[in-house]
Amino acid sequence: MPRQQTPFYERQHKFSIRKDGKVYMAWDDPGLTYPREVLRSMKAAGYRLYVDGRPQR
Repeated sequence: MPRQQTPFYERQHKFSIRKDGKVYMAWDDPGLTYPREVLRSMKAAGYRLYVDGRPQR
């Protein structure tokens, strides 16, 4: 019986963008982080940046 793999977006990643408990984007490379202005506007829209599973300000 083949083993089912966890989809990429459900695996643990260093960085993730979440809203209402749902992961919308996840990545591991710190160079791919959004610019500060984009993160500010995403936060205003209800999205949160998580690093190592912990919410950031």
